[in-house]
Amino acid sequence: MPDQPNITNIPSSRVGVIDPRTGMISREWYRFFLNLFNLAGAGGNQTSLDDLQIGPPPQPSTGGSGTVTSVDVSGGTTGLTTSGGPVTTSGVITVAGTLNVANGGTGSTTAAGAPFALKAANADITSMSGLTGAVGSPTSVQMGSGSATTLAAGKMWYSEVTGAWNLGMGGGNITQQVGEELFTYGKASAAITDSPLQIVYHTGTVGASGVVTFAPTIAGITDNNAIVGVATESLAHNNFGRVTTFGTVRGITTNGAAFGETWADDDPIWYNPVTGNPTNVEPVAPNIKIQVGLVINAGSGGSGSFHVEINRGSTLGGTDSNVQLGTLANKDLLAYSTSLGYWTNSTFSSLGVGSVTSVALALPSIMSVSGSPVTTTGTLTGTLTTQSVNTLFAGPSSGAAAAPTFRALTTADIPALSYVTSVGLALPSIMTVSGSPVTSSGTLTGALTTQAVNTVFAGPSSGAAAAPTFRALTTADIPALGGATISNDTTTATNLYPLFSTATSGALVNIYTGNAKLLYKPSTGELTSSAMISSNGIQINANAVATSYTIATGNNGLSAGPVSVNTGVTVTISTGSTWTVV
Repeated sequence: MPDQPNITNIPSSRVGVIDPRTGMISREWYRFFLNLFNLAGAGGNQTSLDDLQIGPPPQPSTGGSGTVTSVDVSGGTTGLTTSGGPVTTSGVITVAGTLNVANGGTGSTTAAGAPFALKAANADITSMSGLTGAVGSPTSVQMGSGSATTLAAGKMWYSEVTGAWNLGMGGGNITQQVGEELFTYGKASAAITDSPLQIVYHTGTVGASGVVTFAPTIAGITDNNAIVGVATESLAHNNFGRVTTFGTVRGITTNGAAFGETWADDDPIWYNPVTGNPTNVEPVAPNIKIQVGLVINAGSGGSGSFHVEINRGSTLGGTDSNVQLGTLANKDLLAYSTSLGYWTNSTFSSLGVGSVTSVALALPSIMSVSGSPVTTTGTLTGTLTTQSVNTLFAGPSSGAAAAPTFRALTTADIPALSYVTSVGLALPSIMTVSGSPVTSSGTLTGALTTQAVNTVFAGPSSGAAAAPTFRALTTADIPALGGATISNDTTTATNLYPLFSTATSGALVNIYTGNAKLLYKPSTGELTSSAMISSNGIQINANAVATSYTIATGNNGLSAGPVSVNTGVTVTISTGSTWTVV
């Protein structure tokens, strides 16, 4: 008999087109589509598409003949159960139960009860979106690289570049590095712009909501606690947002140009109580001194970064536990009270310190005083009174028993005078004297008598016991030369000029060559000459190189061989140089 087509019904709706175990088309749908292909395009087929809609037509028997007496069905390991079997004549076998996951089922009678993943370890899940509700009891979440994540409100990611957890804050304008930044939430009582750097201060509260109001700082703030932080996002008037109270604000202008200043990296920035702007110039008392942080990247056009760390400064008696000030008065002093146990302000009078109200000056009668007394401020001036010319001090001789007096000078006050009538001059015999003696006025002149050249002093050795004499110089008078220090110079790295003598005996005179014709370098042992002449006709060199040497560029080496190089010794020949052994 001719073969009949293997007709299949349209698979049940619970049979997926894709087999979740293989990721390919399921077996049932494959057979169905294959039959459609055969029926539609193979030709010569007696079964029409209408037959497919009502099930397969009766098929002729292709085997032997017999009678079925009992038919039963078993669910096996599929998780399904059967009832109504066995059928011995006629009847219905009913299938019930839930098909196991291992057999292509969901393992559940409801969608909610079906396993989340029908393949091992969620291997097919590469991304998720649209999740709602809570995620229950995960033991951990391993985040991947999120350095390129786009900021959005409510988004969380990890940056492997900075090693920080990041949260998208507010309206998607703020990235918070978890554990590295702190913010204050509030309402803008005036418009706030985050760039260039803008300091924000506390202006009030929003009723009983527990939310503060803040605005850009203005001139004249006197409360150290008023400064909140630095703007981290722009806020329109009456909008809600956040201000950074600690941490780093990025992507803002921090070069100081907007405030007429030039800022650099690591500049401390202060609140300017005169203008209300940020400044890198520390304010002066009595203004408050509040440092808001440091410039960590001085940049223009929104390329800078700023580290916020509010240092509110201090006010004497403000937060000090050992200082308590009352109402302050001009010229109050700070004093410590042992009974109270703290420092407090006190007046001059309470400390036993008086005020000078009048200062006068009294001087002896020979002097007068002006400007006395001084009752507030001024200068006391003492002046000597006018005295007659050629007056003498008359007393008292000491102390202050009586006022000093003066009297006129008399002849009795002039001492007796004696006069010189004649002055002479005597000198040793080696000298002559002219103009002696002088009886009224004149000049005494001493001159050395003529002596032979190269004569030496012959006596006396000291004193004036005999007239000094001179004698001719002899060789015995020339002392042995000595006293020069000789050292073995092996370190000087510059060229030296060798010394020569003019004689081989007798008096020596040292000379040296004042040019580079002959030079010696102690640090290397090199002797340099314009020409080396061997008067005996032989140039001598050792037959072994015992010290490492470098033939410098521009020089060549020549050795009479054979020549060996000792162990551990290196001869370096510079580029363009040669070493010839002959």
